[in-house]
Amino acid sequence: MLLDNIKKKEEGDNTLTRPAITKEEMNSSYLELYVKKYDFEGTLSKYLHEHNTQSANQEDLFIIGPVGVGLDIGSKLSGVYVCMAGGTGAYCFLDFVAYVLRYMTTQINNRLKISDNYIDKDEEFTEIGDDFCLVYMSSFADKDSGVYVEVCKELEKLDLKYKLNKFKYINRFSDDNPKPPRWDANFLKEQIGVYMGNISMVFVCGPTPFLDDSKEILLLSGLVNKEQIMFV
Repeated sequence: MLLDNIKKKEEGDNTLTRPAITKEEMNSSYLELYVKKYDFEGTLSKYLHEHNTQSANQEDLFIIGPVGVGLDIGSKLSGVYVCMAGGTGAYCFLDFVAYVLRYMTTQINNRLKISDNYIDKDEEFTEIGDDFCLVYMSSFADKDSGVYVEVCKELEKLDLKYKLNKFKYINRFSDDNPKPPRWDANFLKEQIGVYMGNISMVFVCGPTPFLDDSKEILLLSGLVNKEQIMFV
């Protein structure tokens, strides 16, 4: 809704949709979990999907660990943060992307004099420094498995249009024709080499081979050192 409202305003349409959520939604007492089924024996996701929730003997499920470390980015966003996602690893970064989206749309709202185009009117974004930028990289097997791709593309267009310098998006679908370039050291230097010396952290989430390959190419690129790479 935030992006749609900006597009409408740019086109001279003032019939905007107010996207603000209610206090009840802001202070929800429950948490919704979305679990993708990996159809292999012994996997937690397979057990959850096949568990008989209609049984008269239904019992609560208690799941203990492992718990991820989160992004642990601190209370101030300064410099360039790079997030590299493989497949469902994208879900680890959507909150971060959504936060930057809300910040950017707020900045554009002010320029276009749009009121009521916010999720939470009290959100102040005091964590974001002048030199902050998020580079979000996602890789999916195909378009059907893509997550948040179109939103990120639109957000990058707005970033370029309004010269905000807060968001860069790089995405690949493995089944594209022609086949997209692989993420190797040269590709990273070409795409994000301009940020060399300003990168604060690189977060990586995805299958184990993706983690290992990403760390190797990051180090080969010379853009960061191993202390700046965190597996999420």
